[in-house]
Amino acid sequence: AMRRIIAERVNVLGQMISRRDDRYSLSCNSDLSLDLIPLMRDKVGRDGFIVVGELNALLPFMPNDAEVPANEFDMLLDAGPYDLAGPPAPRVDLISHAIGLRAARLVRDNGTLQIGIGSLGDGAAQSVRLRHTAPAIFSSAARALPGPPGPVDEGGIDAFEAGLYGCTEMFTQGMFELLRARVFTRAAHEGRNITIDGGFFLGPQAFYRGLRDAPDALLDRINMTSVDDVNALYGNEAVRRRERIHARFINIAMKATCLGAVTSDALDDGRVVSGVGGQYNFVAQAHELECARSIILLKATRESARRLESNIVWSYGHVTVPRHLRDIIITEYGVADLRGQTDEECVKRMLAITDARFIDGLVDDAIKAKKLARGFKVPAIWRANTPDAIQRSLSPHANHLPLFPFGTEMSEVEQDLAPALDHLKKSTAKPLSAMSFAMRAILMPPAHKTGLRFAPHLQRLGLDTPHDLKDFVLRKMVLKSLSDLASVRL
Repeated sequence: AMRRIIAERVNVLGQMISRRDDRYSLSCNSDLSLDLIPLMRDKVGRDGFIVVGELNALLPFMPNDAEVPANEFDMLLDAGPYDLAGPPAPRVDLISHAIGLRAARLVRDNGTLQIGIGSLGDGAAQSVRLRHTAPAIFSSAARALPGPPGPVDEGGIDAFEAGLYGCTEMFTQGMFELLRARVFTRAAHEGRNITIDGGFFLGPQAFYRGLRDAPDALLDRINMTSVDDVNALYGNEAVRRRERIHARFINIAMKATCLGAVTSDALDDGRVVSGVGGQYNFVAQAHELECARSIILLKATRESARRLESNIVWSYGHVTVPRHLRDIIITEYGVADLRGQTDEECVKRMLAITDARFIDGLVDDAIKAKKLARGFKVPAIWRANTPDAIQRSLSPHANHLPLFPFGTEMSEVEQDLAPALDHLKKSTAKPLSAMSFAMRAILMPPAHKTGLRFAPHLQRLGLDTPHDLKDFVLRKMVLKSLSDLASVRL
């Protein structure tokens, strides 16, 4: 990124900053600026690269490396406080919790932890917190899950007595909650009390409030620093190797192949879904560090335009992490430890964590590619890889697996609407499917109880009193979507 900035001859950097008395902090975005500012001034001189700091009283003040002197800025702009951009907390369903429980068993006490973003990241963070604060409950829930558990001897099920050190590009609300739960207590830096290093942060408004209200003693343990410090080993390699012992780098994917390649940032038609971020860097580190593991999380299936598809595929036209860096992949159905395995064994281990509805097709692909013997028989236990099996396993523990483990600012009505509207979007993604869904919604017999139950939901969307045919049809479609999901938690 910095090379691109230099190549484009950028001569002004504007950054939102926070101030406490006469102290200044780069706060949420120390990641590039800490390196970029001195680099550019060294190349073009102070007059050739102007740094503007925009003060925002709502931006949390972060100490340590993020704190910079006033003369770092050529100009200061005080625009007054205004709300920070922040996505709402994701909904963590039972599938995400199942994946998180499996991942948390692989985390080693006295080790290092990085966790990715989204519902799977929050599910993993919640499971790590549950393991620390209620190990008996965690153990019971994790052991209830069927399927291969993976290399659990490299992790544990007990509370973290020695504690963990956090090393992450994006410092998330989940990692902050782990800090508050006293999971991150291992001070890895010599002579400093820092227990988490991060490059930038982004999250819900509650996350920002938590940072603003946190006592200095807690903030002093968070070091927002250069992204190069967390994403790489070079520069100070010997020290970083000592700090990052027993590292577990947990990241999120969209697709994985039976041979262990992972897709996280783009589709096979070239459409970019997100940036790669530090995922590749952390995967590479897992192979470079002693006793470290890369752990990739993904749901076994996804629904698109009313069509269910497997997220484990034989091949895919875009790759984020190549197969030669394969390590651990987790779905709700189990843990596939792929490091050092033959292609044949990798295929078997990936099939063991695949949804049962897609196993036969993948077996055929593997046989055609000569990765499985022609007479290969699917083990009966793989046929049990169904959503119902996960539901049965975790239902007794549902009280400890909340939809919003770190809270939400959405009302109960909005919590119902979010997945229902997503269901509606997927069900109407194509013209024919949209027509079919609309017709079924219109023909759905009116139910007095349904109307009463979802009256607040319709009111929230302004559909309580339809004004025209369009409103009438949309109202019926929303009611159908809400009804479809009324008894579904997965």
